[in-house]
Amino acid sequence: MHEMDNEAINAGTQAEDGYEKRDIEIVPLIKWTAGFFLGTTLTILAVVYIFKGVEVFSGSVVESRSVEVELPPYPNPILQSNITAKKDIMQMLREQDHALNSYGWVDPERGVAHIPIQRAMQILATQGMPEIGRPMTREEARSEEQPAGDQPRPARPAAGASSGTTL
Repeated sequence: MHEMDNEAINAGTQAEDGYEKRDIEIVPLIKWTAGFFLGTTLTILAVVYIFKGVEVFSGSVVESRSVEVELPPYPNPILQSNITAKKDIMQMLREQDHALNSYGWVDPERGVAHIPIQRAMQILATQGMPEIGRPMTREEARSEEQPAGDQPRPARPAAGASSGTTL
């Protein structure tokens, strides 16, 4: 007996099923893939041929530069390797840490010293900020810059004097 083709009968219901029930034809797919790769290969060969032709016709061949780099003369900065750069950074960080966490003189003649940061924060926490004098008014600043004749300068409060204002 003759069998009925179910796909021909159900051709109208394929959209309802959401997929095709036939296999893809492999021969056109193979031809298209081969054509794609053949076209890509021919394009690459054509580009290489064109670049070589330009080089031959122009007569200029680009010379390769040497990899060696000449160092600048003495007074200019010299190149530094990663190893020495890391050592220098570590040395700098140790020096900064020592300066921030130790006692020392900034200006011994004037009696200016530095103290560790932790100690300075403890002092500020217990004693508070030091009081400073009030800011000068415009008139006081002008008279201090250019004293007029025998007029006395207005007195400025001393740096440690209490003027009732704190910062």
